[in-house]
Amino acid sequence: MGISSYALSKYELHHLEQQVVPESFEILYNGRLYDVTDFVKHHPGGNVIKFYTEFREDATRAIEDFHKGSLDQVHGILKNLKSQPANSNECK
Repeated sequence: MGISSYALSKYELHHLEQQVVPESFEILYNGRLYDVTDFVKHHPGGNVIKFYTEFREDATRAIEDFHKGSLDQVHGILKNLKSQPANSNECK
């Protein structure tokens, strides 16, 4: 006796609800979206970085203002993160 499509769908829904989906974070800097998911927990400034990931605010000015003396280090970190060009509707 097979599983009905209703039962299968209900099973799949239950299975999906039980899966833990890791939170991901992206930050917009100089027209690119950077995946900072793994970096967030290591960010020396704490959770302030999450503000820019939550609201998709352009973090370019904040990063450049706050990290004036260490932009080379910031660029080195960003270079090692996954990134992609941001669409024009993603830039605020």
